[in-house]
Amino acid sequence: MIRPVNPQGGFTLIELVLAMAVLAIAISSVVVGVNANLNRANIPHIESRAVALGQAYLEEILAKPFDENTPAGGLPACNAVACTQVANFGPDNGEPSRPLYDDVDDYHGINDNPPADAEGDPLLGYPDFTVQVTVSYDGDYDGVLNEANETTAKLVQVQISHPLLRNTMTFAAYRGGF
Repeated sequence: MIRPVNPQGGFTLIELVLAMAVLAIAISSVVVGVNANLNRANIPHIESRAVALGQAYLEEILAKPFDENTPAGGLPACNAVACTQVANFGPDNGEPSRPLYDDVDDYHGINDNPPADAEGDPLLGYPDFTVQVTVSYDGDYDGVLNEANETTAKLVQVQISHPLLRNTMTFAAYRGGF
């Protein structure tokens, strides 16, 4: 038996609602996937910015004299008795801001968010970056920090973090006192 064709054929309201629901789910899945890829695409740019920032901080710090008690010209070098004690690392009295820092260990304890230049002014182009600096003695370069009588070298570590970086990036260098 042949059915007559219904001249008013089409979709029912239920069929339209179901089709719209399926389409909405499909579109939202695509949007979520694209958004995740866009965030990951930004990571190489953020990593290169972090490297530039770490290098800038290290260059600024390593350009300073080894110790507060090191005379002009660097000789004679301070020794275990004359060098700044670890407990006194950080800005010295009379050095309330970064432009006045005059030796490597003054930078110990910096926690800049946003990062700043040598004058203490915020750096443009580094939103959401955090910079932390630690300075410690490691005269025998073995990674064991602040051992007695190891005042011939200071290990400077600059840690850069950003919410999109999986790990904190650490940059380190030694500054000798000779």
